[in-house]
Amino acid sequence: MKPLNSTILQIGDREIFVEIASSWWARMRGLFGREGLDVNHGMLFVFPFVSVQYFWMFGMKFPIDIIFIRNGIVVSVVSNVPYPKGFALPRIICSRVSANHVLEVNAGKAAEWGIKEGVRVVRKA
Repeated sequence: MKPLNSTILQIGDREIFVEIASSWWARMRGLFGREGLDVNHGMLFVFPFVSVQYFWMFGMKFPIDIIFIRNGIVVSVVSNVPYPKGFALPRIICSRVSANHVLEVNAGKAAEWGIKEGVRVVRKA
């Protein structure tokens, strides 16, 4: 599979190195099957439209925070989303508000980094 493009996001005073999932296939695959993310890393899902976004934890092996972003502003954060264990069905997470970008990071990082509703997100590279 072709490697994803990457960039650096500035969220508050934190720089986060992100892989960009902008194609349909890359968004569907997401973090499926990975063991975790490196420190200060995440995956940014880019959508061609602003809409309520749905994510599910199928194939995930570690818990994450899901950060919903609309036009460069954090609009919702769902923290410590557990991965499915055993034969449990994966959770489906809904943004509750419209978003056009979604950032997934290791569980607990949104709070640690001060990422909350209203914080500006800027693409640096």
